[in-house]
Amino acid sequence: MKKLFSGLTMVLFCWQCVAAEPAEILVLGTFHFANPQADTVKTEVFNVMTENGQQQVLALVEKLNRFRPTKVLLEFTPDKSDSNNQQYQAYLNDEFSLTSNEIHQLGFRLAQLNQHPRIHGIDDRAVPWLGDGLFKYAQAHAPEADAQLQQTIAEVTRLIEHQQQTLPLLELMRVQNSSEMLSRNLGFYVAFNDVGAGDGFAGASSTASWFERNIRMHGLIQQYAQPGERLLVIVGAGHAAILNILLDYDPRLQRVDVLSYLQ
Repeated sequence: MKKLFSGLTMVLFCWQCVAAEPAEILVLGTFHFANPQADTVKTEVFNVMTENGQQQVLALVEKLNRFRPTKVLLEFTPDKSDSNNQQYQAYLNDEFSLTSNEIHQLGFRLAQLNQHPRIHGIDDRAVPWLGDGLFKYAQAHAPEADAQLQQTIAEVTRLIEHQQQTLPLLELMRVQNSSEMLSRNLGFYVAFNDVGAGDGFAGASSTASWFERNIRMHGLIQQYAQPGERLLVIVGAGHAAILNILLDYDPRLQRVDVLSYLQ
């Protein structure tokens, strides 16, 4: 037993040595500036392309740039890497006009400011989200859960629309990355795990597929996170809620509170 304890102590000690200079990870959860209407909750969004909107974007970029990232990680899949980096190179050469997409408005600008040769994608959609199964099962077999689902979506839609219509961009970022909003976001996915429990598990399967996508994203972050790196991760707010939890329990990485850079 003493030898076993000694061995475990040595393993832990060596692990601490390896992780002596952990990579720092800053996760910014955001609404999608281009409003692709791909999320379950669909709302009108803050217009970043107006003159005032552009001024607010630049102010946000300035605050985030204080992190001095060594890499910028963005929400796109590997099949988009070549085209997005071709656009980024064109942007560096003043040959590309930024669209409203946050990949361009925030990602390209921050990568340029830090003289990065390329941007990096960390999204993975190999496992499809099974949310449709949840909605179909609830409609057919669980009317009370279906009513609660629709009510929850309506409430979140009203809240987000009010925020988009009344708050400046920087305040929107603070709100979306607050513990209250991240908890609300995560709670939306786990609240209906009991739908279909014991009969196909439509609710739990929906949540599991969403979590798997985010766990894969976390795995890609780990691949980029060499010791001493400072990685800025810009993703939809729904991803930030889960990624923050995974990073908080990751012994190899150190999560940095994004709110400290949004003051």
